[in-house]
Amino acid sequence: MIITIGSTKGGVGKSSVAVNLAAELSRQNVRCVIVDADPTATAHTWGQDRGERSPEVPHITVTPLRGQIRKNLLDLEEAYGTVLVDVGGHDSQEFRQAGVTSDLLIIPTTTSQPDLDSLGKVAPLLEEFKTFNPDMTVRGLFNRIETNPQSAGRLTEARAYVAADFPEIPFYDAIMHDRKAYQDVMRVGRGVIEWNDYKAKAEFQVLVKEIQND
Repeated sequence: MIITIGSTKGGVGKSSVAVNLAAELSRQNVRCVIVDADPTATAHTWGQDRGERSPEVPHITVTPLRGQIRKNLLDLEEAYGTVLVDVGGHDSQEFRQAGVTSDLLIIPTTTSQPDLDSLGKVAPLLEEFKTFNPDMTVRGLFNRIETNPQSAGRLTEARAYVAADFPEIPFYDAIMHDRKAYQDVMRVGRGVIEWNDYKAKAEFQVLVKEIQND
């Protein structure tokens, strides 16, 4: 299975979703590899930090790839079984290659209006992806949601907005909050399921269950 975490907007937490998903799959003894197709190389840096700062946790391979990556993704799927692709926050060759190859595309966004509006740039790409890859599943994910009480209202409004304007991107029920744990684990190459924040761990495992039910 090939899962791409992608968007045409940076700063929505794509790499965080990718590495935390890898950590949870590893905990479940699901063999996987992360493909870092983002020039910022956040996932690749995470993988290096995991080996250097957290050697006691299971190893997760992170492979940087650029350009024509379709064949590489298929080869890695055959070798590992599950491939997680982290692409840059723009319309790129890597995003397009992954889009026509993946079984599942997860599109993270916050509830800020610029991030929500960026979904309008993703929608035309989805039409192209589906032309070549009609069986691909597409899901949206609300990420980096504030934990204060006011955020609940903004989330409700955001869900109504995307449902009306982007019905081709159905969103997961699970959400990821803007918790310090997600930042802390990046520095040491871990996932929140390997950390001491039970709220972050619980909400991410709820998300993974939804992903695995797709």
